[in-house]
Amino acid sequence: MPPGEPAGSAQNGAATGTVHQPAQALQNAQSALAQAGQNDPVASLPAPPSDEDLLRDYQVEDDWLPPVEFNGQPYTWSELVTALNSGAPWGQQRVQGEAADAAARIFPDPDGPDDPQGGRPDVGGNHRDAFRHAYWNALRPGSSAAEVGVGHERHPDRPDRDPAREARAEAMDLYNNQIGRQIAASLGPDAPAEDVHRAIERAVLEGKLVVFNEDYSLLVPSGGPEDFPPPR
Repeated sequence: MPPGEPAGSAQNGAATGTVHQPAQALQNAQSALAQAGQNDPVASLPAPPSDEDLLRDYQVEDDWLPPVEFNGQPYTWSELVTALNSGAPWGQQRVQGEAADAAARIFPDPDGPDDPQGGRPDVGGNHRDAFRHAYWNALRPGSSAAEVGVGHERHPDRPDRDPAREARAEAMDLYNNQIGRQIAASLGPDAPAEDVHRAIERAVLEGKLVVFNEDYSLLVPSGGPEDFPPPR
């Protein structure tokens, strides 16, 4: 005990609510970390729901008419009507193209640029696809992003495809669309596209989006090693 310090002063300090400097510094650091997490659009995202919850909560009614082609691209009727009502169907195609190009750069095909597989033995359901959906929803201008994203999934199920896999593909896209819009909202309308790009890439790598597992039997958090191209 330092000379001159009354016996029991440490206990008295604790009893009267006095916080000594080391404890106060720790509290300040913890508070700063918590605040940083709140201000970080990726760190503040929740863990993805389970496969069961995704299948229950992320489904939409199908259009009764088949998709149509507009300006060389297939659209569901719901998607096309929403895009036309927003006055920006070409803007829709532009941001989808930007998102597809960015996704291909970040998650390249393991067998070269002419291979459409993107790191899996089948097209879609992978990290590239997750990034693409989140990014184009984040880039979509105006309040119609959610309506267009939902409309995009209203295509009628194809009879030649597995219904369970189709349902999971729909849930995956709807969830990743939502996360992309949430990131964009957190960053604000004036955020540069590169900031949105980096945040969504982080979200993929840190398991905040969802992808199919290796045998397409479940939806799992992104970031797993099975979906990344092997090192060259």
